[in-house]
Amino acid sequence: MPVTVDGQTLSIAAVTAASRFHASVTLDGSPEIKERITKSRKVISDKVDSGTSVYGVSTGFGGSGSHFYCKVAVEIIT
Repeated sequence: MPVTVDGQTLSIAAVTAASRFHASVTLDGSPEIKERITKSRKVISDKVDSGTSVYGVSTGFGGSGSHFYCKVAVEIIT
């Protein structure tokens, strides 16, 4: 069963299927989804460009969340 990421219907079962059982994962290619992704990416890019700390982008995750990454590493991520 393929997993489709559409911003609305992702379930724990679908994540499990992809991560444990190698189910194929596709991004919903509709114009609405593409527009949402573009807007979200712009929010992150604008924050990074302004020097705002963004958890998981310019910082680590979890226990390393207080560690900050250099701008070059952040540019690679975004």
